[in-house]
Amino acid sequence: MGCTVLGYSCGNHVLQPHLHQKDAQKEPGTAVANLNYNTRQKATVYVGAGGGLSPSYGHIRRVLEDRENRIRKDGRVIEKFIIALPREMTMEQSIGTVHKFGFRLTRGGQAPYYFSIQDWNTHNPHVHFVLIDQHRETGKTVAKAWERNSTHRFKRLWQDVANDDMAALGIDARIDFDAAEEKAQALREQETANDNLEPAREAAPLSTDSEIEPPAESVNDEPLETEDADDGDDEDMALLELTGSPLENVLEAHRELETLENAKTELTRAEADFGRADKELAIASHEAGQAHIANEDAKKAVESAAKEFRQHLKPNGRLKGFSIGIGGLRWASQARTRAELAAVRVYMERSLQERQAKALQEHQQQVQRWENAKADYARKQVMLANQLLRYSNRRNQDYAENLFKDAIRKNMEKLSLEELRDLYEKGELSEAKYRHILHIAGAMHELDDLDEETGKNRDRSEGY
Repeated sequence: MGCTVLGYSCGNHVLQPHLHQKDAQKEPGTAVANLNYNTRQKATVYVGAGGGLSPSYGHIRRVLEDRENRIRKDGRVIEKFIIALPREMTMEQSIGTVHKFGFRLTRGGQAPYYFSIQDWNTHNPHVHFVLIDQHRETGKTVAKAWERNSTHRFKRLWQDVANDDMAALGIDARIDFDAAEEKAQALREQETANDNLEPAREAAPLSTDSEIEPPAESVNDEPLETEDADDGDDEDMALLELTGSPLENVLEAHRELETLENAKTELTRAEADFGRADKELAIASHEAGQAHIANEDAKKAVESAAKEFRQHLKPNGRLKGFSIGIGGLRWASQARTRAELAAVRVYMERSLQERQAKALQEHQQQVQRWENAKADYARKQVMLANQLLRYSNRRNQDYAENLFKDAIRKNMEKLSLEELRDLYEKGELSEAKYRHILHIAGAMHELDDLDEETGKNRDRSEGY
């Protein structure tokens, strides 16, 4: 895995890429560990993806695990970048700019990528950008991150994309890596000069009528945080704080559980819909490509027929040769016959080309429909994935689900059906809440009694 830091015009250092190859990994799953770090709840405010990759945690993880299992031992699993975001842009504007960068880096989304925006409301808003540099169909590299000077090329691309967007938005700030590098070089030269002068300063006598001004704190004094640094968050998730009565606690825990389960279910459905849309889009794009080729061939056939037809015309634009009609019969010379056949061919080729053009338009409309559907499913996944960010990963989601169920069970043990019935009869518990609690408790007999009393027969799901 390569990691590169793309600095900002404020003078951030630019690090050369360092590689983590599979044979150097202490444990498998480094790409997934990096995903966990990139999407950690404390810092992450947005997760996006492109190139056929869904922005949901589960889909990204499955793709990374599959790639690590398939790639050769010394292969590059992912390419990683840390990009400092312009503080002059809003988060929505930054999201659009990062998407454009990814689209151009992958030459129109030909390779998968995902990114996460972190620390937005701090002095250091940045994005973790992860690229799987492999064409979705051919398997060949797209961004060619292994090439010499690829870091310079990526920096230039980010500079161009970001500056174009800021110019379009009327923002005066610009990213200038050349100026940043010149500034960094000047600082390095100044530090070298100061180091060379240090012995002379120590040997010089102290002056009573002048003071040596202490050197300003260097921008290099602050250590750089590495891409794979540990989050350091060993605290348990504050997923559920129940401070009410047992009844209130049951309802609160059940609401949390339903929210989690619904989000997981909807996310799974959105992932499936996204995958289906992606496949349908690939099919539609292929068919549109074939229709485009057929339409181009039909255009060439029309041009060829028209060119041949022009050879059968006289300078005045009339057909060559002649024809004679006698007694309802018609005789035509060979020249006229060939000219008329050429005219018929032009008509037939044009008719075929019109049908091909119409078919191409229909295929293009189908592509657009699936592109829109895919974008809708992607947005839905982002929304649901962001809802689940508080749980960080699948393991914590399962932990939270068990935590909620355990809270429901423990608080239900403090309640009796008689107490619930008494609260309901006193009017302190509405029918809807009473029915809901009975559902949770799995008290089917009491629900039957309630239905008989109220004359209602409602569908009931099983309790826990």
